[in-house]
Amino acid sequence: MRMKAAFTLPVFLTLAVLSGCMHESDPSVIRSSVRIEVAKHGDLQLATGWLRDVIYIEKPELCECGPNTEWTLFVLDADGRSATQVKAQFGQSVGNFVEVQRGLKPGDRVIVSDMTAYHEYQNIDLR
Repeated sequence: MRMKAAFTLPVFLTLAVLSGCMHESDPSVIRSSVRIEVAKHGDLQLATGWLRDVIYIEKPELCECGPNTEWTLFVLDADGRSATQVKAQFGQSVGNFVEVQRGLKPGDRVIVSDMTAYHEYQNIDLR
């Protein structure tokens, strides 16, 4: 069972409009930059930027974590010996990470392994 903590980071918001046709992109972030090549023909409007104070987690297994989707996660209790089921609302995703808009708070430890066998339980004992 893999567990990860939810994180939040302060970031700066920037928007840009590009004119052209997307040729190639790399979704990974390197030194706060994402590479996008734009050809000079056609029209393309691409909103770019940063989200402020985002809570994000590693994408849970089997999750179709698209914007405005909901997924059930298990959050570890303070003692780490049990977990409680919560519904999380997701936002944007990049690579292996997804924004959590509702359902988690910074520092929550979540189980990102496949937990479908426990879906019918509100709480589980991990001892």
